Amino acid sequence: MDTTDKHRIKATDLEHILLESIPIPVIAVDKDFNILFINSAGCDWCKKEFEEAIGKKCFNVIEAKCCSSSNCGIKEAMDSGKKIYRSL
Repeated sequence: MDTTDKHRIKATDLEHILLESIPIPVIAVDKDFNILFINSAGCDWCKKEFEEAIGKKCFNVIEAKCCSSSNCGIKEAMDSGKKIYRSL
């Protein structure tokens, strides 16, 4: 099995269509910060192709100032279990 395949979230055709139709970035990561899913808007925002992002660490793909810092919204959401709203 290819490493890209083992990191990819399996989505139904309808789920895939819905997630791809959202014009804002949608990115799902696991507890180790590996990207499990990223939609086209997310790829455009990160300036990466899907294959360059999937299975990679989110902080290496997103490359925002808050990545790998105490201000990481993804880590805060994981730790607190709450929704975090923050602009980058």
